[in-house]
This record gives sequence, structure tokens and C-alpha cells, in this order.
Amino acid sequence: MVTDIIAKGTDFSSLSDQDQHLLRDFANRYVIAEPKTITKDQFRTLMRPMASTLKMPNSTPERGRWKLSTYWMVLSGLPYNALAYAVSSALSEMEWMPAPAILLQQAKEFAQPDIRLLSKAKAMVREHDQRVFSDQCHKLFMKQIPMNQLTELPRNVIRYGKDQGIIFELPRYGLVYRTRETVNAALLIENSD
Repeated sequence: MVTDIIAKGTDFSSLSDQDQHLLRDFANRYVIAEPKTITKDQFRTLMRPMASTLKMPNSTPERGRWKLSTYWMVLSGLPYNALAYAVSSALSEMEWMPAPAILLQQAKEFAQPDIRLLSKAKAMVREHDQRVFSDQCHKLFMKQIPMNQLTELPRNVIRYGKDQGIIFELPRYGLVYRTRETVNAALLIENSD
């Protein structure tokens, strides 16, 4: 579904509310990071239950060490989560110890979102959010937002308005634009208390 939304190539704001929600949810669910390859200790921890549970033909301690080093040689470049998925699959589906190639194939099936797709979704959401923020800040600067709607603005826009001296908090009235009249009213309120 997300693939179809991105394939439309439309701007985020022109998408339906449902499509915007799906895309934002997808973009926020995952973090783009290079998966770290598994360490030898993690590898041993994952392989131990499989080696002790699944049958191995003609197994001796010496052959077991050789096999483990072969598995390490083939599988050591995998991320931890992918190998954990492959081992879990093998434990639940197989009686015999699978060959490294089978574990490698299962690890490739590990559900990881397409990085390009995720990057595009994140970029679309980020560009939309930045455009909305910029538009709201511009309207705030131009005093085009009614004063009774200032408190409904997102916190980052309110913070921008306060930092820029465009708006301030007037006791008993809430957020107001900084004008000569509102500053005088604030002084009167302060002096009356």
C-alpha cells in the first residue's frame, strides 16, 4: 500500500487523509540505520539452541566445531535480527540442522522495509511538515492568524512566535500578538495585581 502511495509521485498534501496517515505511520515506524553485523558471541548464542535441538548426521565434537566455523564464515555478514529470524524459522520448521545456504535464504526473507522506499516516505513527510511549519510561521509573522486561534497552533510554531517576539503570553488572556496595545494592556494588568 505504501509503495502505491509513493509511486503516485504526488505531493504529500495532495494525498487523502488516509494515505497521509499510512505514509506518516510507515515513515515514523522505522529508523534508517545500517544494520550492524552479528558479533561472534551473538552468533554462538543464536546457534547453540539450534545445534543442541536439531539433528545432525555423523556429529562429533570435532565436526561440530568445523561446522560452526563454516556457518560463521557464511553467515557472519548478516545483521543480528535477520539471523535470529532464520534460526527461529529453522527451529520451528525443521528436524535436521539446515545448511548455511538455507539459513542465508531465510535471513533474506526477514521483513525489513525497503530503505529507498522508507527514505522517500520520510522525505515526503519531512518536506510536508517543514512547508506547513513555514506557512504557519509566515502567517504568524504577518498576523494573519486570528488571536483566538493562536493557542491552537503547534508548539513549535508558538515557540517560534515567542522567540521572534511576535506573540507573548498575556495573563488571563493567553497568547496575543505583540503590539503597542497588548504590551500596554499587559503593563496595566501587571500594575493592577
